[in-house]
Amino acid sequence: MASDESNPPRHGDALDSTYRLLETTIAHVDQGIALFDADLRLILRNRQYGILLGIDPDSLRPGVTSMLDIVRVLAARGEFGNRDAQDVLDDVMARTLTGTAARIDRMNFQGRWIQVNRKRLPDGSIVITLTDVTAARAAEDALARTHALLATTFANMDQGFSVYGPDRVLLACNARHLVLLGLTDHEFVIGRTRIEEMIRPLAVRGEYGPGDPDAITAQRADWLFAGKPARGERRMNNGVWVQLNSNPLPDGGVVVTLTDVTAIKEAERKLEASRDEAMRARMQLSDAVEAIADGFVLWDAQDRLVAFNSRYRDEHSYVPDMLKPGVRFEDVIRESARRGMSPPGIAPEEWVQRRLREHRDPPGPYVIRRRDGRWLQMTEYRTLEGGVVGIRADVTRLLTSEEAAKASQRRLMEAIEAISEGFVLWDADDRLVAFNSRYRDEYSFAPEMLQPGISFEAIIRESVRRGMVPVGYDPEQWVRDRIDQHRNPRGPYIVERRDGRSVMITEYKTQEGGIVGIRTDVTRLRESEAAAKASQLRLVAAIESVPQGFVIYGPDDRVVLYNSRYLERFTLVPEIVRPGLSFEELTREALKRGLVAPAPEDPERWIAEHVAAHRAAARKFVSHRNNRWIAVEESRTENGDIVVIHTDITDLKQRERELTRSRRLLRGVIDAVPAIINVKDRQSRYVLMNRFQGEVYGVDPADAIGRVSADFVGARYGGESNAMDEQVIRSGAALPWSEREFVDVNGTPHTWLTAKLPLKDDRDRVENVVTVALDITQLKATDRARANLSRYLAPSMVDALARTDEPFGPPRLQPVAVLFADMVGFTRLAASEAPEAVFQLLRAFNGQLARTVFDNGGTLDKFTGDGIMATFGTPAPTGRDAANALTCARAIAAGLAEWNRARVAIGAPPIRVGIGVHWGDALMGTIGDEHRLEFAVVGDTVNVASRLETLSRELDADVAASDALIAKAREQGGSADGFVERGPQVLRGRNEPVAVWTLALARRRDGAE
Repeated sequence: MASDESNPPRHGDALDSTYRLLETTIAHVDQGIALFDADLRLILRNRQYGILLGIDPDSLRPGVTSMLDIVRVLAARGEFGNRDAQDVLDDVMARTLTGTAARIDRMNFQGRWIQVNRKRLPDGSIVITLTDVTAARAAEDALARTHALLATTFANMDQGFSVYGPDRVLLACNARHLVLLGLTDHEFVIGRTRIEEMIRPLAVRGEYGPGDPDAITAQRADWLFAGKPARGERRMNNGVWVQLNSNPLPDGGVVVTLTDVTAIKEAERKLEASRDEAMRARMQLSDAVEAIADGFVLWDAQDRLVAFNSRYRDEHSYVPDMLKPGVRFEDVIRESARRGMSPPGIAPEEWVQRRLREHRDPPGPYVIRRRDGRWLQMTEYRTLEGGVVGIRADVTRLLTSEEAAKASQRRLMEAIEAISEGFVLWDADDRLVAFNSRYRDEYSFAPEMLQPGISFEAIIRESVRRGMVPVGYDPEQWVRDRIDQHRNPRGPYIVERRDGRSVMITEYKTQEGGIVGIRTDVTRLRESEAAAKASQLRLVAAIESVPQGFVIYGPDDRVVLYNSRYLERFTLVPEIVRPGLSFEELTREALKRGLVAPAPEDPERWIAEHVAAHRAAARKFVSHRNNRWIAVEESRTENGDIVVIHTDITDLKQRERELTRSRRLLRGVIDAVPAIINVKDRQSRYVLMNRFQGEVYGVDPADAIGRVSADFVGARYGGESNAMDEQVIRSGAALPWSEREFVDVNGTPHTWLTAKLPLKDDRDRVENVVTVALDITQLKATDRARANLSRYLAPSMVDALARTDEPFGPPRLQPVAVLFADMVGFTRLAASEAPEAVFQLLRAFNGQLARTVFDNGGTLDKFTGDGIMATFGTPAPTGRDAANALTCARAIAAGLAEWNRARVAIGAPPIRVGIGVHWGDALMGTIGDEHRLEFAVVGDTVNVASRLETLSRELDADVAASDALIAKAREQGGSADGFVERGPQVLRGRNEPVAVWTLALARRRDGAE
C-alpha cells in the first residue's frame, strides 16, 4: 500500500499510540505487572498488581510510590515475619540486580500462593510480574501425595515384582520377590545381575526337579524371554505355592510377577468343608468395606450391583432407594438423570452416555461437582472378573476454587499448556508433535523452528550452530550424546546452560514409540507405571490403599484382618500380629515389653479395664507414641466384629501448635505497631483492638470486644466510623487513605491517616472490616514548617535546616561564586506606573530570577527590591559552583529575552537587567542574636560582584563576569561561549582593575535600550 507522503505520520503519535496499546494490554492480563525505574520508583502498573499484593491499586501512584513503600506495607502486614522492610528490599535487590530473572513463590496474607518474577532491564529498570499459582501448587501437592502412595504400594505389595531389560539384566525388584523365591540370603545388584543368576540358585536346590542345574537355568531363562506371556504355578520346597506371570515389554525386556497362592490352593482343597467359614469371611470383608471412610460400590461383569457401603448410599448416590443387589448400572444412571441430577450445562442423555462410557472404560480418577456444591473424586477400575469397583471420596475441602474443578475438564492440549514445566512430544519417527509455550519460550534454543514435523536432530544441530552447547562439551560430541540420550532415555539428567540455568531433562518413550520430554528448573516427580496396575487391584488391594491403620477383630476378639499400614506404623508389637491373635494377648505383650507409658501400678487391673473398654467398641481417643500422635476409633459391626482405625494426626497436631504460635505472634506484632489496628464485624462491633488504640481511647482492648466506636469516642466520630464500615461492607472494596481529626482521651488533638479494608469469606462476602490508622500529626506539622521555610529560603538552605541543628557550621573563609542581578531603570518605571502594577511586575521579575537560581543549584541570599543576590557553593561547595553561576547568569539573560518578547507583544515596554558575577574567597557564617539568626556571605568577593552588576550597564551588556569566574567555570567543565573579553576595568572603590568578560544576549534579541 502506498503511503501519503504529503501527510507523513508523526513519530511521537505512533509512540503514544503504542504506549496506550501497551497500557491497555497490561491492564487486561491476569498477571500483576509493574515497572520500576533504576531508582526503584514506580513507572507503571496494572490493577491486578495491587490486587495480588492485597494493596489498593489506586494508592500505587507512578512517580510517587517506591518499591520500599510497597515492601513496608507487606512487612507491616507480617508477610516477611520479623524482618525489617529495608532488609527485605536489600535481599530482593541483591538477587534481582544480577541482571537475570529472579523467581520465587510465596504465600500472601490471604493464604494464596503468588509467583513473583523479577527481571532487571539493561537501563537499570526492573519489571515485576505476579501470578496466582495457588491452583498449580495444590495440583503439585496432590501429585506428590499420589506419588508417595504409589511408591509405598509398590514396596509393600503382596506380590513379588521384578523387571529385566532386553539384555536380561535386572532393572527393578521388590523385597517380596526375593522372599517368595527364598533368595533373601543372596546378593543381587540392580543393573548388573542377570536373570540366570536369579534362576540358578533355585535349580541347584531342586526347585525345578532333578537335572543339570546349568541346563535347567538356560532352559528356564529362554522360556521367560520367548517374547510371549508365560504363566505357571509351582510348589516350592518350603511348601509355599507360587504363581508366576511373565509379560514381555516393547523393548524386549520382561516383567515378572510372583504371587503367593498358597492360601488359594489351601482354600480350594478345603472349599467343600469350609462353606460356613467362607461365608463368615465374606461377612467380615463386608464389614471391612462398611468401615471404609469413602463411598464404596461393586458392580459385576454384567454391570449389576453386587455390594455397597452405607456411606455410598447416604452421601454419594443420587437414587439411594434404587440401590438393591441386581439393579443395572444404566438403570441407576438414567433414573438419576430423570430426577434432574445431571451436571449443569449437560443434556441428560449426553450425561448418561458419558457416564456409561466412563464406567465401562474407566479413565482413572476424576473430580465432579454435585448440585449441592460438594466436590467428589470418582475412581473406578476393572476387577479381574470383569466387574467394576467404584470409590467416591468427598474432596470438597481439597479444592479451593472453581478453577481447580474446571481444570480437570480441560482437554489434552489445555492440560499440556497448563503444565508449569516445559513439555514436548515427539512421535515414533522422532518428529515434533506438540509442545507448550513454556517449552518454546524458556527451554528451546531455536523457538522459531518449532513446527510440527521437524526432526529432533535438526533442532539440536541448529542450536549447536547458534553456539548453544552446554558448558564443557565439544559441539559434535554434544550432538551425538544428546541424540543418544533422547532416543534411549535413561532417566532424568541435568544440563548446565550457558545462560547460567540448570535444566533437568526428563524423557521417556510412549507406548507408540514416541518420546515425551519435560524441561524443568526443579526436580519433578516422574509418573510411575504403577498407576496402570492400580486398575488391577482387587477389593483387598483397595482396603490396603486406605491411608489409616486398619484392623478387624472377630466376635471372639481375635484378629481377623489388617492392612500393612497398621503393621508398619500403628501397632507396638508388629512381629507377633497374625490372624487369630486376641486383643488381650496383644495388650499383655505390649505391657510385658515396657511399651505402655506410664506403667500401671496394678497391671492385671489395667489389662482388664483396657480390654473391657475395647470390647465396648465405643472409644475415640488420641495417644502419643514414639513422638507421633495417633487417633484411634473403635466401632462394632452388625455381626459383632470390632473395627479399629488408626490415623496418624502428627502433622495436624503440629499445624495446630504452629497456628497457636502464629496467632500469639500476630497478636504481639499488632500490639507492638505504633498505629491503630482493629477488626470489626458486620454490625461495626469490635472483634479485635490493638494495645495502641486502647491507650489512645483510654480503654482495655479486651473490654472493647463486642462494643462499637460510639461507646468510646462519642456519637459523631463513632457514627462517621460506622458509616465508613458500612460503605466497605456494601461495596466490598477498600476505602483509600483519608485524613481524620481526633482528640484522644488526654485532650490531645491528632490527625489520623485512616484506611479500611474488607475481609471476605469463601463466598466472597465481606465478613469483617479492618481499620488501620496512622498518627501523622507530627508529620503534618513538619510539612507545614518546611513549606513555610521554602517560601523564604532556598531549597538547599531548607534541606540543611531540616537535617541538623547546626546546618551552617562555624564561620569560615570559603571560595564561592556571587551573582547580583538588578532591573535597569526601575526607579523611572516605578514613577510612571500604579503601585499595584509595580509590585506585580516585581513579583514576576523576582520570581523568575529565583527559579533560575534554584534550577542551577544556587542559594538565594536575598531580594534587593528590584533584584537579587545569589551565591553558589553555600552552605557547602559542590565542585561546579563557578560553572553553575555562569550558566545561571546566561539563563537569566535568555529568560529575560523570552519574557520581553511576550511583553512587547501586549504593548508593554521591555525590561533590561544588569548581571554581575564573580569568583573568590568570602566570609560566611550565622549572624544575629538568640531571637533571629541569618546566614550571611560578606567580603570583597561580594562587593566586586555588586560593582560588576553596575559595570554591565556602562558596558551595554546583560552580564559582566570577572576573569576569575570565567577561568574557574572552564576548569569545572562550564562553557563561556558568547562571552567577549573586555580587558581590565576599574571598579568603584577598588585601586586595582579587574579583567572583565561580557555577554549581550538579551539586547541582541529584543533591542531593549
